[in-house]
Formats: sequence, structure tokens, C-alpha cells
Amino acid sequence: MNRSPMGWFRNLSIGQKFLVSFGLVLTLLALSLTALLFYLVRINSYVDRQKRITVPAIVTAANMQREVYDLKLVLHLQVQRNSPASSEDAFSQLDRHSATITAALELYKGIHAARTHPVCSGC
Repeated sequence: MNRSPMGWFRNLSIGQKFLVSFGLVLTLLALSLTALLFYLVRINSYVDRQKRITVPAIVTAANMQREVYDLKLVLHLQVQRNSPASSEDAFSQLDRHSATITAALELYKGIHAARTHPVCSGC
């Protein structure tokens, strides 16, 4: 009697060998499909996290940069004009821009991505 590990396979008929082989191929296919779906779910959750957390942080930081640019522009125009009437207007614009920047910075600090990657926390 043959005691090899595949001895039981040799004793099967051709139809049984086909069924065992086909079952093995289907099992491997099902396992690979399961792994593929598992990794797709993980990728989808990563993309969802990026949309939910990182993108708002980047948009908030970009808005702060724009406000700082507007603030610099107001200061530059005030230096060029140097008149008392334009000073009041410039100070009101400076107050508005600084309030907007402060509010955006507080929002940015509250976002999870800003807490884990503190780009503007030292601002």
C-alpha cells in the first residue's frame, strides 16, 4: 500500500479528481475575492477619511493664507496713500481681516488633521 501524502488523490476516479481540482480552484478564487474586497474597503475608508478631515484643513489653511495676503495688501495701500480718511478705512479692514484669520485659525486647530499635523498651531 502506498503511504504518500497524495496517495488518496491517485485512488480517485477522473471525475472525482476533476471535482476536487475544480473545488480547490473555486476556494482559491473565493479567498482572493474576499481579500480584494477587504482591501477595497480599507482603501475606501482611507479616501473617506481624507475627504472628511484633511481636505477641510487644507481649505481652511488656504483661506487663512488668502486673508493674510489681503491684510498685507491693505497695509501696503495704507502706506502708499498715507491720508487720515484712508486710515480709518484701513483700520476697519485690518480688524475685519484679523478677526477672520483668528476665527479660521481656531477652526483649523479644532480639526483632527491639524492636531495630528500641527502646521499652523504655532501661528
